Amino acid sequence: MNTNEHKFLIGQRFVFIPHDNSLIDQFEDDEITRLGSNESRALGLLIDAEGTIVTRTRLHDYVWREQGFEVDDSSLTQAISTLRKALKDSTKSPEFIKTVPKRGYQLIAPVEAIVNTPCAQVPSTTDADVDMDASTSADSADCQNETHSAVNATHTPTRAAVHFATSRHTEHPQRVSSGLTHMVLWLCHRVSDRLYSADLG
Repeated sequence: MNTNEHKFLIGQRFVFIPHDNSLIDQFEDDEITRLGSNESRALGLLIDAEGTIVTRTRLHDYVWREQGFEVDDSSLTQAISTLRKALKDSTKSPEFIKTVPKRGYQLIAPVEAIVNTPCAQVPSTTDADVDMDASTSADSADCQNETHSAVNATHTPTRAAVHFATSRHTEHPQRVSSGLTHMVLWLCHRVSDRLYSADLG
């Protein structure tokens, strides 16, 4: 798993956002702590281990050596200590990071990946909906495109209506609806006149 592509809820309390090295405490009015890059990489590796023990050697490799640095063991100890402080954790009664003597560290709190959901599908639009304010904005361009597709998919206009709908007024859906209404009324009126004339004849 590439932890940089996700957000994580740790211990039902902290939201970890790897790409900007931030930790949000939901128990403290969403207090934000900015982690150092070393602490952020260490936490990401512990999360990726899914509750298994991560050796000190593996942490050294991932956090420093892969970045081109060689540090002594005290740097790892300091990074874990800083990380525990950010998580408001205790070394004596840990709830998040447990030290495994002579081996390494283990993330013992439950972790859930937070996945951003796509825009909800826009329901089919009725003629009444078309009369709504055309300035209503969607959350994203993709949502707007879906909305437009839904509106277009629910209508099968006549040739005259197609000509009207593709004119310069198409950027104003409420005008299109009004124009179609007037067209239908005019056609009904013409048909009524012809029927009346036929009866007189």
